[in-house]
Amino acid sequence: MPEPIVGKVTEIGLPKPSVTFYKQEDTPLVLTLTSIDKAKRELVYRIKAKTNLSQYRKKNYDAVERTYGEFERLHTYLLNAYPECIIPMLPRQPDECGSPDKNLRLIKNALQNFLGRLAAHPILCQDSELQSFIETDFVYKPTSRVNPIKVNRFRTKVKDTSNGEKDPLDSEYTALVALENNLQNSSKILTKLSRTRKNWSNSEVEIASKLTSFAASEVTSPMSRPLRRLGEYFSKSSELNVVQTDHQSALLGFFFDNYIKNAKYIQLLLLNRINVKAEYDTSVKTSEKRRQAIVVMKASGSIKTEKVNQAVEDLEEAKQFETYKRALHNKIDKNLRSEIEIYETTKVYDFLSCFNTYARKQLEIEKQKLQLWESMLNELTQ
Repeated sequence: MPEPIVGKVTEIGLPKPSVTFYKQEDTPLVLTLTSIDKAKRELVYRIKAKTNLSQYRKKNYDAVERTYGEFERLHTYLLNAYPECIIPMLPRQPDECGSPDKNLRLIKNALQNFLGRLAAHPILCQDSELQSFIETDFVYKPTSRVNPIKVNRFRTKVKDTSNGEKDPLDSEYTALVALENNLQNSSKILTKLSRTRKNWSNSEVEIASKLTSFAASEVTSPMSRPLRRLGEYFSKSSELNVVQTDHQSALLGFFFDNYIKNAKYIQLLLLNRINVKAEYDTSVKTSEKRRQAIVVMKASGSIKTEKVNQAVEDLEEAKQFETYKRALHNKIDKNLRSEIEIYETTKVYDFLSCFNTYARKQLEIEKQKLQLWESMLNELTQ
């Protein structure tokens, strides 16, 4: 696995700095999320930018303020403008993943990853719209117009080659479909698990209440204090279960949802590549048909100059279109191969990082539970 290139750690103490795997000796653009302002009607994200790119007016931008809607507009533009690139994931809006306060650190980390990977991308960091996103003093709106990538998933087929072996990019498409399905199924089970844990927590609250009432009825008995303390321990255990469930839903649910969307998006890119290849093949056939039409004309006994001139113009037009489609296909095909390699490395890193964070937090809570019941045991044995 390639060594990760670690970006600058943000000033707000994110759990992890942004990590990229693009091989660049010098990063011409560095974007850092410095803070999130919750005082306004909608969250405002403050960004610092540092660059040595010549097209920028300054080297440093210390107070760039953007809303999620502006991030979304930039992201949508990039998705459609670069069919040859895998655009970094933009995390979903904070209000879609529970309480903003509880998930603020998670959102900060995800947005910093988006900014860090966008700035480290050798093609995307040069984009004029990204420059406008950083430099404009007004609300950011893309000025460049691009056509959205449109692919019919049912009509576009991933085909085997003549020797029965799939192109690596076609194999990647199959793997992405499987990843999407597995993550969707895991998300459903995760929802069931969260619901079960919430029911468990509610049951602990109920037993705590019953034990407290029981203790009150045994006020003159030696059993009163142990019953009351046991009820208190069940109540504390319930609180820990709520924290455990919330963390599980926030971290794993948030992560799975982002990667499901990302898998769908990369599938779209790979299907679009197939469509562009089909369009190129069609253009080659069109050029050949028009070339053959001229050959037939030359073999004819009576040749009209006007028809010949029109046929030559049609052939030149077809050849120009063929050249354009060949260049487009070559660019998309070549770049996607290197992009997929980086995506696979990044995916492994992201999954392992997420699972590591999840395991540490779950272990921390389980240790608190163990300490809780050890404390109860010590009380009973005194």
